[in-house]
Amino acid sequence: MQAPLRSIALAVALCGAGLSTASATPNTLYTLRVPFVGLTGPAPSQSAPSGFSPQAIFSGYAAYDSFALMQGGTLWASGDNEFGQLGDGTTTGKTKFAQVLTGAASVSGSFHVMVVKSDNTLWAAGYNGYGQLGDATTTNRNAFEQVLSGVTRVSAGYMHTMALKADGTLWATGWNSQGQLGDGTNTNRLAFVKTLSGVTQVSAGYYHTVALKSDGTLWATGHNGYGELGDGTTTNRLTFKQVLSGVTQATVGEFHTMALKSDGTLWATGYNSDGELGDGTTTNSLSFKQVLSGVAQVSAGDGHSLALKTDGTLWATGVNNVGQLGDGTTVSRSSFKQVLSGVAHVEAGILQSLALKTDGSLSVTGWNVDGQLGLGDSANRSTWTPVTQ
Repeated sequence: MQAPLRSIALAVALCGAGLSTASATPNTLYTLRVPFVGLTGPAPSQSAPSGFSPQAIFSGYAAYDSFALMQGGTLWASGDNEFGQLGDGTTTGKTKFAQVLTGAASVSGSFHVMVVKSDNTLWAAGYNGYGQLGDATTTNRNAFEQVLSGVTRVSAGYMHTMALKADGTLWATGWNSQGQLGDGTNTNRLAFVKTLSGVTQVSAGYYHTVALKSDGTLWATGHNGYGELGDGTTTNRLTFKQVLSGVTQATVGEFHTMALKSDGTLWATGYNSDGELGDGTTTNSLSFKQVLSGVAQVSAGDGHSLALKTDGTLWATGVNNVGQLGDGTTVSRSSFKQVLSGVAHVEAGILQSLALKTDGSLSVTGWNVDGQLGLGDSANRSTWTPVTQ
């Protein structure tokens, strides 16, 4: 993969809803896939040596941002803010983590950022050209505004948003050209509509969405040109279809999906040109295949995947052109390689990676042109670097 091009990203963000993806080329735009939110891993066992000790970490999806949730619910952010997505009332980016909101419980970001507060209200900021903020307008916001209530989890896709309510119903808004909202149409929505029930987790991607139900079945909708839905076809879906069972967590990349089963095995499907599936090949897969075992958590980036094993070791695969795997090189990999130890939770960003360690410290690697690593500069890193404030 080539390095991300801001001009391409903005051109896509600002173009009309008639954009066709039938011949979409994965390498033309870098968009990260956010894993199921609210999975923070084991609690830190010691005080962080740096003094910066997040309780949870989250990574932005296509917006070149990273987020840290601190004790007491304060939300800190670093990175791009071109559309006001950091919600601090400005469009000024940040190269070090700065507080942007209070009362937060979880966050998911793209060119728009969605925050679930501790009172289960949903707040939104940033780009809104397709109604992805869900406030019934297409007006961008540079300060957070409440858009929904009764929400326990949220996932911000590239230009759409999926919100999970406490009653297990799934609600969707925004861009829907490929059926990624799962409402049976390809009509964009400016306000949230109900699309599924019995859901416990959700992950929204570029053009596809996956939802995990309480019975462990995984359901998918949207674009499927590379087999990212994992149903054995390349047929797009306008409504959710069951594609796997026995699942405890899943996460979507630009055109690939990673699913963790209850026995600790990791399964992958979809686009694989850069080895993001980790199966030792660069061949796309139309259905889920087992690629790793002993896994506790997984996170998919644009073209790379991170797997946290039960022993606290972190394993990485896929594109590595800007050091996002953190192995000290910029060589891409088609199979998982251990890159770090002592990890409690991991997040794959667009081309960056974040690891919350068991001592409470935060380490980062990869693309940093917008300061998304929170290190106070814009230099990329190819090795894991501790964040200090």
